[in-house]
Amino acid sequence: MERLENFLKTKAGKITLIIISAAIIIAGITAIIINITGQNGFTESSTKVNDPSGLDVYDSNAEPEGESELVIIGFNVLYDFGFSASQQEEIYNVVKDYITKEAPSAATVSYEKDSFKYTSEEEVTKSEFKIITDTKQEFLVSLDTDWSYTDINVDISKL
Repeated sequence: MERLENFLKTKAGKITLIIISAAIIIAGITAIIINITGQNGFTESSTKVNDPSGLDVYDSNAEPEGESELVIIGFNVLYDFGFSASQQEEIYNVVKDYITKEAPSAATVSYEKDSFKYTSEEEVTKSEFKIITDTKQEFLVSLDTDWSYTDINVDISKL
């Protein structure tokens, strides 16, 4: 112990003590920064832009559990065009069933940004929009409310 005290009183001892202290402080600060920012070399999830819809979507690198289900992106825009919740649900279900059968390899289907249009200027009951799968298959979804706020006819065709 006395030997250590004598060493620390020397110039070399003081420099060694400063270097060891600085290394410990730098290692501690680095560990804190890595913990706060979560940059530990493995990214569990991120957000990315879905090209067809133009929306930010959450992307997870986690392993899927069980059967993967078709992900539908961008259909919330239908609310902006005045479709009721029951009509939106019907559109969603018809698209999901159709794509599952016609494009079974597709994992996602997206509303194509700015594709919604009314097919007749006098009748706002008929409209259409495009959808695209992650496998680059495109479809046209035609809608007819026949002036109903709850019912809707949905037809889908390949483009």
